[in-house]
Amino acid sequence: MPARRTFPPVRVDEAGGENHTLPPNGTHVCELLAIMCLYVDEAQADRQPGFSPATEKAWSFVDLEAEILDLKRRMQAFEADTYSKDDALTPIGATEAKTLIADVQTGITDDLGALGVEIAGLRYQTSEYFKTAHMQMMERLDALRSDMLHLELRFDQLLKDRQ
Repeated sequence: MPARRTFPPVRVDEAGGENHTLPPNGTHVCELLAIMCLYVDEAQADRQPGFSPATEKAWSFVDLEAEILDLKRRMQAFEADTYSKDDALTPIGATEAKTLIADVQTGITDDLGALGVEIAGLRYQTSEYFKTAHMQMMERLDALRSDMLHLELRFDQLLKDRQ
């Protein structure tokens, strides 16, 4: 897991206006995205060319994979940003700090709720693909059993004709 990035406090320009440099929705979301990116990287390493169409259909969450990779790229660009040390940092009041913290907590809660919905959707989609693959496998197994029974009957018939 990447090291937790620390962010500077809110910067105030000379005119007294705030220049927000707080991370969007906190660092916990960035850490979750980094973990998701590791899973995607592992999935890409496990994926090999030449899969059957049914297996390729099961990998159709590649759109989600592309979105996660895009988020990973954006997160790396965000982390690569450097902050100017020329700006004077001034402390803010407790009320303002509490308001900012409440806003960040609300953002994190919203993001985690959205992430939960995405994960639930992925679970449902994976479950559907598993059910489809299981059904197809059972159909093939039934076809093999039927063919084996048919071959057994033909073999018995040939043995009877030979005697």
